[in-house]
Amino acid sequence: MVAFNEAEEPWLDEGFTDYSAVRVMAAAHGDDTSLVDIGKVEMSYLDMRRAEYISNPQVPMYGRAWEFAGRGYQTGAYSKPVVALSTLERVLGEETMLDVMRTFFQRHQFGHPTTEDLHAVAEEVSDQDLSWFFDGLVYGDGVLNYAVTDVDAHSVTVMRQGDLIIPTEVQVTFADGSTVLERWDGAEAEATFTYPGRPPVRSAEVDPERKLMVDLRWADNGLSRRLEISPWLALITRLLYNLQSALLALGGL
Repeated sequence: MVAFNEAEEPWLDEGFTDYSAVRVMAAAHGDDTSLVDIGKVEMSYLDMRRAEYISNPQVPMYGRAWEFAGRGYQTGAYSKPVVALSTLERVLGEETMLDVMRTFFQRHQFGHPTTEDLHAVAEEVSDQDLSWFFDGLVYGDGVLNYAVTDVDAHSVTVMRQGDLIIPTEVQVTFADGSTVLERWDGAEAEATFTYPGRPPVRSAEVDPERKLMVDLRWADNGLSRRLEISPWLALITRLLYNLQSALLALGGL
Protein backbone atom coordinates (compact mmCIF):
# COMPACT_ATOMS: atom_id res chain seq x y z
CA MET A 1 0.00 0.00 0.00
CA VAL A 2 3.05 2.23 0.34
CA ALA A 3 4.82 1.69 -2.96
CA PHE A 4 8.56 2.31 -2.92
CA ASN A 5 10.59 2.39 -6.11
CA GLU A 6 12.62 -0.77 -5.52
CA ALA A 7 15.01 -0.03 -8.38
CA GLU A 8 15.69 3.63 -7.55
CA GLU A 9 15.74 3.22 -3.74
CA PRO A 10 16.00 -0.48 -2.92
CA TRP A 11 16.92 0.15 0.71
CA LEU A 12 13.39 1.40 1.39
CA ASP A 13 11.72 -1.59 -0.22
CA GLU A 14 13.95 -4.41 0.99
CA GLY A 15 15.08 -2.74 4.20
CA PHE A 16 11.58 -2.22 5.56
CA THR A 17 10.66 -5.76 4.53
CA ASP A 18 13.57 -7.20 6.53
CA TYR A 19 12.94 -4.86 9.46
CA SER A 20 9.30 -5.96 9.51
CA ALA A 21 10.37 -9.61 9.32
CA VAL A 22 12.59 -9.16 12.41
CA ARG A 23 9.67 -7.63 14.34
CA VAL A 24 7.28 -10.41 13.27
CA MET A 25 9.70 -13.18 14.24
CA ALA A 26 10.38 -11.52 17.61
CA ALA A 27 6.63 -11.26 18.27
CA ALA A 28 5.98 -14.85 17.20
CA HIS A 29 9.00 -16.61 18.67
CA GLY A 30 10.65 -14.19 21.14
CA ASP A 31 13.71 -11.97 20.85
CA ASP A 32 16.13 -14.68 21.97
CA THR A 33 15.00 -17.41 19.56
CA SER A 34 17.83 -18.66 17.37
CA LEU A 35 17.46 -19.06 13.65
CA VAL A 36 20.78 -20.89 13.36
CA ASP A 37 22.41 -23.11 16.00
CA ILE A 38 25.85 -24.34 14.97
CA GLY A 39 27.53 -26.04 17.88
CA LYS A 40 27.54 -23.44 20.65
CA VAL A 41 26.97 -20.50 18.28
CA GLU A 42 23.37 -19.32 18.23
CA MET A 43 22.25 -16.54 15.90
CA SER A 44 18.91 -14.86 15.39
CA TYR A 45 17.93 -13.44 12.01
CA LEU A 46 18.95 -9.97 13.20
CA ASP A 47 22.30 -11.34 14.41
CA MET A 48 22.92 -12.81 10.96
CA ARG A 49 22.15 -9.51 9.25
CA ARG A 50 24.39 -7.69 11.73
CA ALA A 51 27.26 -10.09 10.99
CA GLU A 52 26.82 -9.39 7.27
CA TYR A 53 26.80 -5.65 7.91
CA ILE A 54 29.94 -5.77 10.08
CA SER A 55 31.82 -7.58 7.33
CA ASN A 56 31.16 -4.72 4.87
CA PRO A 57 29.94 -1.65 6.81
CA GLN A 58 31.11 1.29 4.68
CA VAL A 59 28.34 1.08 2.10
CA PRO A 60 25.66 3.81 1.93
CA MET A 61 22.13 2.46 1.96
CA TYR A 62 20.88 5.01 -0.52
CA GLY A 63 21.60 4.27 -4.16
CA ARG A 64 20.09 2.86 -7.34
CA ALA A 65 20.16 -0.90 -7.60
CA TRP A 66 22.50 -0.93 -10.59
CA GLU A 67 25.00 1.42 -8.91
CA PHE A 68 26.07 -1.06 -6.22
CA ALA A 69 29.16 -3.12 -6.86
CA GLY A 70 29.93 -6.66 -5.68
CA ARG A 71 28.41 -7.43 -2.30
CA GLY A 72 27.41 -3.78 -1.93
CA TYR A 73 23.81 -4.41 -2.96
CA GLN A 74 23.26 -7.09 -0.32
CA THR A 75 24.71 -4.82 2.36
CA GLY A 76 23.08 -1.59 1.20
CA ALA A 77 19.63 -2.98 0.46
CA TYR A 78 19.28 -5.73 3.08
CA SER A 79 21.83 -6.08 5.88
CA LYS A 80 22.57 -2.47 6.73
CA PRO A 81 18.95 -1.23 6.57
CA VAL A 82 17.61 -3.82 9.01
CA VAL A 83 20.49 -3.17 11.43
CA ALA A 84 20.15 0.62 11.05
CA LEU A 85 16.35 0.62 11.43
CA SER A 86 16.62 -1.64 14.48
CA THR A 87 19.12 0.82 15.95
CA LEU A 88 16.76 3.71 15.19
CA GLU A 89 13.92 1.89 16.97
CA ARG A 90 16.04 1.26 20.06
CA VAL A 91 17.29 4.84 20.20
CA LEU A 92 13.83 6.41 19.70
CA GLY A 93 11.96 3.77 21.69
CA GLU A 94 9.49 1.29 20.24
CA GLU A 95 6.42 3.49 20.82
CA THR A 96 7.94 6.47 18.99
CA MET A 97 9.22 4.26 16.16
CA LEU A 98 5.77 2.77 15.63
CA ASP A 99 4.30 6.27 15.66
CA VAL A 100 6.77 7.22 12.91
CA MET A 101 5.76 4.17 10.87
CA ARG A 102 2.05 4.78 11.43
CA THR A 103 2.26 8.46 10.40
CA PHE A 104 4.39 7.60 7.38
CA PHE A 105 1.84 5.01 6.26
CA GLN A 106 -1.15 7.28 6.79
CA ARG A 107 0.39 10.07 4.74
CA HIS A 108 1.79 8.02 1.90
CA GLN A 109 -0.55 5.06 1.40
CA PHE A 110 -1.29 4.53 -2.30
CA GLY A 111 1.65 6.83 -3.07
CA HIS A 112 5.30 6.52 -4.00
CA PRO A 113 7.27 8.07 -1.11
CA THR A 114 11.02 8.63 -1.15
CA THR A 115 13.78 8.65 1.44
CA GLU A 116 13.27 12.37 1.99
CA ASP A 117 9.59 11.77 2.75
CA LEU A 118 10.61 9.31 5.45
CA HIS A 119 13.23 11.74 6.73
CA ALA A 120 10.64 14.51 7.13
CA VAL A 121 8.12 12.30 8.94
CA ALA A 122 10.71 10.71 11.24
CA GLU A 123 12.09 14.03 12.47
CA GLU A 124 8.64 15.59 12.80
CA VAL A 125 7.17 12.74 14.83
CA SER A 126 10.23 12.07 17.00
CA ASP A 127 11.02 15.78 17.41
CA GLN A 128 14.70 14.88 17.10
CA ASP A 129 17.58 15.65 14.78
CA LEU A 130 18.16 12.33 13.03
CA SER A 131 21.09 13.37 10.88
CA TRP A 132 23.13 10.55 12.43
CA PHE A 133 20.73 8.11 10.79
CA PHE A 134 20.04 9.77 7.42
CA ASP A 135 23.33 11.58 6.75
CA GLY A 136 25.52 9.03 8.50
CA LEU A 137 23.91 5.71 7.58
CA VAL A 138 21.45 6.22 4.72
CA TYR A 139 23.42 8.60 2.52
CA GLY A 140 26.82 8.15 4.13
CA ASP A 141 29.36 5.45 4.87
CA GLY A 142 29.93 6.34 8.53
CA VAL A 143 30.90 3.62 10.98
CA LEU A 144 30.94 3.48 14.76
CA ASN A 145 32.65 1.59 17.55
CA TYR A 146 32.27 2.63 21.17
CA ALA A 147 34.71 1.26 23.75
CA VAL A 148 35.56 1.57 27.42
CA THR A 149 39.32 2.14 27.37
CA ASP A 150 40.20 2.73 31.03
CA VAL A 151 38.68 2.11 34.46
CA ASP A 152 40.43 3.14 37.65
CA ALA A 153 39.24 3.65 41.22
CA HIS A 154 37.52 6.98 40.59
CA SER A 155 37.19 7.49 36.83
CA VAL A 156 36.02 5.88 33.61
CA THR A 157 37.23 6.71 30.10
CA VAL A 158 35.27 5.88 26.95
CA MET A 159 36.23 6.30 23.30
CA ARG A 160 34.42 6.69 19.98
CA GLN A 161 36.15 5.12 16.99
CA GLY A 162 34.77 6.08 13.58
CA ASP A 163 33.01 9.23 12.41
CA LEU A 164 29.41 8.18 13.13
CA ILE A 165 28.02 9.86 16.26
CA ILE A 166 25.01 8.42 18.11
CA PRO A 167 24.06 9.47 21.67
CA THR A 168 24.34 6.60 24.13
CA GLU A 169 24.73 5.74 27.82
CA VAL A 170 27.58 4.57 30.02
CA GLN A 171 26.70 2.43 33.03
CA VAL A 172 29.20 2.63 35.89
CA THR A 173 29.13 0.08 38.73
CA PHE A 174 30.84 0.79 42.05
CA ALA A 175 32.38 -1.55 44.61
CA ASP A 176 29.31 -1.35 46.87
CA GLY A 177 27.04 -2.53 44.04
CA SER A 178 25.50 0.89 43.32
CA THR A 179 25.34 2.12 39.74
CA VAL A 180 25.02 5.34 37.78
CA LEU A 181 23.89 5.74 34.18
CA GLU A 182 25.68 8.55 32.36
CA ARG A 183 24.38 10.15 29.17
CA TRP A 184 27.11 10.55 26.53
CA ASP A 185 26.45 12.39 23.29
CA GLY A 186 29.46 10.73 21.65
CA ALA A 187 30.53 14.00 20.05
CA GLU A 188 34.03 13.90 21.53
CA ALA A 189 36.37 11.15 20.44
CA GLU A 190 37.09 10.49 24.12
CA ALA A 191 35.31 11.32 27.36
CA THR A 192 36.17 10.76 31.03
CA PHE A 193 33.67 10.55 33.90
CA THR A 194 35.07 11.10 37.41
CA TYR A 195 33.70 10.04 40.81
CA PRO A 196 35.87 11.50 43.59
CA GLY A 197 33.23 11.13 46.29
CA ARG A 198 31.95 7.66 45.43
CA PRO A 199 33.14 4.16 46.39
CA PRO A 200 35.81 2.72 44.06
CA VAL A 201 34.65 1.96 40.53
CA ARG A 202 34.27 -1.75 39.83
CA SER A 203 33.34 -1.74 36.11
CA ALA A 204 31.87 0.30 33.27
CA GLU A 205 29.89 -0.50 30.13
CA VAL A 206 28.99 1.74 27.21
CA ASP A 207 25.58 1.11 25.58
CA PRO A 208 24.63 -1.45 28.26
CA GLU A 209 21.26 -2.26 26.65
CA ARG A 210 22.87 -2.94 23.25
CA LYS A 211 20.70 -0.38 21.48
CA LEU A 212 23.33 0.42 18.87
CA MET A 213 23.19 -2.55 16.53
CA VAL A 214 25.54 -0.68 14.18
CA ASP A 215 28.37 -0.78 16.75
CA LEU A 216 31.07 -2.78 15.00
CA ARG A 217 32.50 -4.53 18.07
CA TRP A 218 30.59 -5.20 21.28
CA ALA A 219 33.50 -7.07 22.88
CA ASP A 220 35.16 -3.82 24.00
CA ASN A 221 32.00 -2.13 25.32
CA GLY A 222 32.70 -3.18 28.91
CA LEU A 223 35.72 -3.17 31.19
CA SER A 224 36.33 -4.07 34.83
CA ARG A 225 38.93 -2.39 37.02
CA ARG A 226 42.06 -4.42 37.58
CA LEU A 227 42.67 -4.69 41.28
CA GLU A 228 46.16 -3.94 42.52
CA ILE A 229 47.09 -7.29 44.04
CA SER A 230 50.77 -6.78 44.88
CA PRO A 231 50.16 -5.24 48.35
CA TRP A 232 47.66 -7.98 49.13
CA LEU A 233 50.13 -10.66 48.09
CA ALA A 234 52.77 -9.10 50.31
CA LEU A 235 50.38 -9.00 53.28
CA ILE A 236 49.22 -12.59 52.77
CA THR A 237 52.81 -13.79 52.41
CA ARG A 238 53.74 -12.06 55.68
CA LEU A 239 50.73 -13.56 57.50
CA LEU A 240 51.57 -17.04 56.22
CA TYR A 241 55.20 -16.59 57.33
CA ASN A 242 54.09 -15.56 60.82
CA LEU A 243 51.63 -18.44 60.96
CA GLN A 244 54.32 -20.90 59.88
CA SER A 245 56.72 -19.53 62.50
CA ALA A 246 54.06 -19.85 65.22
CA LEU A 247 53.30 -23.44 64.24
CA LEU A 248 56.99 -24.32 64.24
CA ALA A 249 57.37 -22.76 67.66
CA LEU A 250 54.40 -24.70 69.01
CA GLY A 251 55.75 -27.88 67.47
CA GLY A 252 59.10 -27.32 69.11
CA LEU A 253 57.41 -27.02 72.48
